[in-house]
Amino acid sequence: MRLRQVERNLHDAMGVARNVLMDPRLVPGGGAVEMAISRGLADRAASLQGAEQVRLSATGWCKTCL
Repeated sequence: MRLRQVERNLHDAMGVARNVLMDPRLVPGGGAVEMAISRGLADRAASLQGAEQVRLSATGWCKTCL
């Protein structure tokens, strides 16, 4: 059973490598958008004070958990 899973994973990885070689365009994924939003909120929060700074910092931190 595990050997079949390893075989499927290897087959998928080879397909991805082939696709990247044939068409090297990549689309950000795997949380890239959430991390960009988190960074923007952290940058904005650094310029604020008080409750709004805490709110934006907490919201940005929560985005990294998604």
